[in-house]
Amino acid sequence: MTDRSVLRTLVLAVAALATLFSLSFIATPVKFLAADVPMSHLLAVGRVTFRASIAIESILLFALFVSARGPSRRLIIVAIATVALQWIFIMPELNDRTMARIAGAAVGPSALHHWWIILDVIRLATYAFVVHTCSRHLRNTVGTNVLES
Repeated sequence: MTDRSVLRTLVLAVAALATLFSLSFIATPVKFLAADVPMSHLLAVGRVTFRASIAIESILLFALFVSARGPSRRLIIVAIATVALQWIFIMPELNDRTMARIAGAAVGPSALHHWWIILDVIRLATYAFVVHTCSRHLRNTVGTNVLES
């Protein structure tokens, strides 16, 4: 793997990590702190935010899959699998619950949000490990190149 492809993978992994963290762990919970906004509006904004975040992350995951090699590529496959699990198995039920709540129905507790968060944390850890691996590779390469000069 060339230094250029490692650097490209590093940048893409940082972008994926930052996107996931900022949208899922900052924007999503913070919007519920808006006291004067009806819950139905907050939920509607959340639906749009989730769809935008999956579009952005899917593009980044595709680019990462193309760019990454070796262990990093295998980790990206794990991230792709977690996104697929979330959007194929968990999101339809969460979407139904959200639409029911927007319509004014009482919706009981569910463990689905906990599973969603667990899978998000797995992706965060995956991206962080790819960042670590690429950074370590680049540090070792720079150290080797400096010694050869």
